[in-house]
Amino acid sequence: EQVRLGPGGAQKVPIKPTKPKLFLTDGTEDPIHGICVFFIRSNVNKAITNVNINNENAFYPRSFSLRWPTRVLAESEQMRKEADNVGPRAELDYWKKRMAKFNSLFDQIKGPECKAVVGVLHAAKSKLLKNWRDIDSRITDYANEAKDNVKFLYTLEKFSEPLYKNNPVAMFDSIPGFINAIRMINSYSRYYNTSERMTALFVKITNQMITACKNYITEEGFKTVWDYPQEELISKLMDCVKLNEAYQQSFQRAKKKLEENPEERQFEFSEMYIFGKINSFTGRCHKIIDMMSTIKSFLILGESKIEGIEQIWSRFQLILTTIKKKPYDLLDYRKMEFDVDYEEFRRQIQELQVNSQLLLILFLFKKLQPSKYLIIYADSDVYVIDITQLYIFIDACYNRVSSTQQALQVMRKFE
Repeated sequence: EQVRLGPGGAQKVPIKPTKPKLFLTDGTEDPIHGICVFFIRSNVNKAITNVNINNENAFYPRSFSLRWPTRVLAESEQMRKEADNVGPRAELDYWKKRMAKFNSLFDQIKGPECKAVVGVLHAAKSKLLKNWRDIDSRITDYANEAKDNVKFLYTLEKFSEPLYKNNPVAMFDSIPGFINAIRMINSYSRYYNTSERMTALFVKITNQMITACKNYITEEGFKTVWDYPQEELISKLMDCVKLNEAYQQSFQRAKKKLEENPEERQFEFSEMYIFGKINSFTGRCHKIIDMMSTIKSFLILGESKIEGIEQIWSRFQLILTTIKKKPYDLLDYRKMEFDVDYEEFRRQIQELQVNSQLLLILFLFKKLQPSKYLIIYADSDVYVIDITQLYIFIDACYNRVSSTQQALQVMRKFE
């Protein structure tokens, strides 16, 4: 009804119902009034008729129903880009985000708007229906894959927590459980247990172990290797070496156990790829341990009052200052400059050791010449020798002394 004003006042006048009209127009000649449903033409140079309207109308439903899920699928199928040092948390986070994305996409394609578009495609008998069914199937598969992967990766969460506490010693107890949980994923997951994904997961565990070890040694980046007493640093480095040993031993035990049960899915992964980084890191740790042990043995030179030791001590100080001034991080196993500098350090130290042994010989000559019979203590052994046996004694001492520290210990017997 509508209200109409007349001589008798306001009157209600019934409105005659009108039937909706279906017509074709481009809007230039025939005016459009009221509510209209229209489609965008795909080819403005081609006339629209009752015969070809279904084909020409397909453009708009296609842009609405296929373009955005196709774009999401294309983005999701691109190669993953991530830093080469990320840990296992990054793997779980990736699949959680992927699950949320495809669950949302799945809900949308099952919603009323998409169903309406699909209905139009059906009515038009569009060839796009085949593409739509393919997209629908892929989205469903990806959603199921992400959900299943998240379920299995969540089983690793409690075992991965110690990896983020930056204490290698605290990780030892969690490693066997970690490896066993990965074994379960490899054996029973529907989607995740490909060699590529399992290897990548192990690599992320390795990455986090290395990161944790570096943080443990540097106290979250607040210290360098030169800020520690040698003994304390060596102890920390050895903890990292032992962690790698425990990690690989647990892996090999699990692998051997699987080999005893051929029906279960085996650990057929690249061990070089999994352990290569941490082997390089602990190899660097061994070299730093050797360097610090050598430095510790030479520090005793600064306390000695023996004549002639000053030159050896000054030379050692120069070697130590040179290695300390190197601009790179000694713990970064990718910095190959260290290997060259380490070899040079070893060469220079070897020269100092030879010089300290020569100093021992000269020192003994001076001490022994006034006496005919001598009582000499060296390395808990007692020598009573005649002066004529001096050369035999010196030769024996020289062969027994393999380091500067031992040479000084011998010389101190005569101070």
